[in-house]
Amino acid sequence: MAKRKNLQKALESAVRCFQAGDLGAAANHCNTVLKAVPGESNALHVLGAVRLRQNDPQTAISLLDQARKAEHQNAEIMINLGAAYRAGGQAEKAAEVLREATARVSNNPSAHLNLANALATAGNAAAAVKFYRQVLTLVPGHTGALNEMARTLNAMGDVDAAMAAYKNLDARAPDVPKTLNTLGALHASQSRLELAKEYFRRAPGEAPNDSDVAA
Repeated sequence: MAKRKNLQKALESAVRCFQAGDLGAAANHCNTVLKAVPGESNALHVLGAVRLRQNDPQTAISLLDQARKAEHQNAEIMINLGAAYRAGGQAEKAAEVLREATARVSNNPSAHLNLANALATAGNAAAAVKFYRQVLTLVPGHTGALNEMARTLNAMGDVDAAMAAYKNLDARAPDVPKTLNTLGALHASQSRLELAKEYFRRAPGEAPNDSDVAA
């Protein structure tokens, strides 16, 4: 009984340290649990999330895949595993895992956002936009989803939709130079030069030919 309580405390400490950004301490607590109980799914999950945050996606994939096999219906594990696959250059595999996660937790914006990002990375822009919109249905004004959706629409060449998304983003997170420069460039591409100049004037200190700005 005492051993079980100590392991539970170690797991709780691992989560707290992870949330506080103390990744080294979080990993130590997880390893303490795994030494006592090899294959303990919660410790594998947290340690996998730690390794992902430490830019070690291959180790994260290994740990999270083990956790998923132990708890195959745990959507949070799937979301982190999908993010690890994407970080490891396996966008299609990420999308496969994240589709399953969204099916299990249809109201989880993180699952939809991660799936949209994976689809965009895999080159499936139209499907990515669909899931960015789903995030925005769940969390209206989600700036991360707005930004990525706008970038994806811009890359697709859908100027009107991209402009609407960037205007929405500017309203939610005003005076961001990249947003303003992109809006300026989009207006310029439609020969709306006065409007373009106005957006460029609002973005001092950032050149309008930034690599993220449409020509």
